[in-house]
Amino acid sequence: MKHTHTRPASHAARGASFLVALVASVGLLGCGDSTPGAASPSASEFERVAVDRKLTSTPWRLDSYRPQVGADALTMGLVSLQVQKLEVRFDGQWMRAVSPTVRFEAPYTIREAGAGSFTLETRHQGLVYMSRCTFSSDGMHIQFQAQTSPWQGEGSISRVR
Repeated sequence: MKHTHTRPASHAARGASFLVALVASVGLLGCGDSTPGAASPSASEFERVAVDRKLTSTPWRLDSYRPQVGADALTMGLVSLQVQKLEVRFDGQWMRAVSPTVRFEAPYTIREAGAGSFTLETRHQGLVYMSRCTFSSDGMHIQFQAQTSPWQGEGSISRVR
């Protein structure tokens, strides 16, 4: 069984791990049953698979994050240290994020996928984080709106070139 690994729960570590939770949010991706005679996958399942293919095709890098409600100076300082340094990878089941100061992994689930948008759910230390995400028209960027308190806000990630 795979375990979530984080650094000690200092204020700095909590601030950094919340940032990762903003970018992605849990679980395993269900791809439907391919057994002959089984019901065919729904359009929603096809959309989730398509989103997951885009997510897993390349690493992503955090471009920006703006909280909905002002954060303290220390937390915002930690966030600014992650911009353009935090790299996020998806493998179909786990999201992993790494920067010089953060190492984080959590399972993820793609929910409500369609028309270039999706909801991403992650679980970390017993909490569920939800983000509403939209791919840019060229597929190179994702705008996200973190919906889980106290980390509500918006930001973007881009494919690493």
